[in-house]
Amino acid sequence: MKIKILIFSLIFSFSFSPAIAGEKLPKGYTLNVDSYVFTIDEATRLMERIKYLEKIEKELVEQKKLVVIQGRQIDLFKLNEQHKNDQIKYYSDLAGINHKLLKKYEDRSDINSWTKMGYLTLGVAITVGAFILAGSVIDGTGSN
Repeated sequence: MKIKILIFSLIFSFSFSPAIAGEKLPKGYTLNVDSYVFTIDEATRLMERIKYLEKIEKELVEQKKLVVIQGRQIDLFKLNEQHKNDQIKYYSDLAGINHKLLKKYEDRSDINSWTKMGYLTLGVAITVGAFILAGSVIDGTGSN
């Protein structure tokens, strides 16, 4: 933008001078007003510099757009990382709950095993006691 203003001011200042922009004047010509006078080499260098600066200005605009896009990407990465951490915490909590349930069912299974062994022992004891009682009843009735 500054370059365009500089070009405009140069052209505008030349429009009030008796020399026309691009006009080739003879050596030794003097101007009646204050003005900038460039040699052809200087004017060519300035023109090339202006073209170069305009190109750089366009690249700067593109770079600014890329910085904005990059900022959005960084924000998305941060959100993604936050979501990932939330998921890890959720699955960690879920694994803890699962571990507690497994422990509870394991304890319950142990209790069930002891209960079954107790019933088995009771059943064997009752059966043995019934045979002993039946044997003693039979022995007691046979001797009478």
